[in-house]
Amino acid sequence: MTRLRVRRVPRRYQSLLTAVALTVSMSAVVSFFITLRHVGVCGELPGVWLAAWQLSCAIALPARFVVAPLVSRFVGVLVEPAAARRC
Repeated sequence: MTRLRVRRVPRRYQSLLTAVALTVSMSAVVSFFITLRHVGVCGELPGVWLAAWQLSCAIALPARFVVAPLVSRFVGVLVEPAAARRC
């Protein structure tokens, strides 16, 4: 049995890939349940859901990179600063 060798992505892209994977998976889950709520369980569900997911990803990916820094800055204002380290 042979193992498939996959070229790995450099570690410096880990946070970017994590953000993209999380955004894509979250938009899939949310769009599925919203589509299910509106369409119900029927034969058209997979096609309607994939179309909704495509649109939600197109909106969610760019929005993630705009909104995340703003949210991070806002949360930074709400959270106490880290205590200074003493050597």
